[in-house]
Amino acid sequence: MSSIALYKSSARASCGCRAIHPLTKSKRFFALIDHTYKHIELTGSSEKGIEEAVQNALAKASESVQNMRWLEVTDTRGHIEDGRVAHWQVTVKVGFTLE
Repeated sequence: MSSIALYKSSARASCGCRAIHPLTKSKRFFALIDHTYKHIELTGSSEKGIEEAVQNALAKASESVQNMRWLEVTDTRGHIEDGRVAHWQVTVKVGFTLE
């Protein structure tokens, strides 16, 4: 258990942040695991929407990148044709753990 710290949602982490599970907002105990991350930047595109553009970027990257853990949307662009969005491009920073 040296690399795992257990926090209750009301506990404070060493940085002063509340230790709340980001997805479930769980009030239960959960594990915080120490990791080192490498970052890459990807740009995905889609005619259907922003979320699909992100999914397309992640799907392609997952063919060669293992252990992707988080993403941050850093830029969103659209191509306009006839007054409507015809194509989306979304740039994301992706973090993955090193083995």
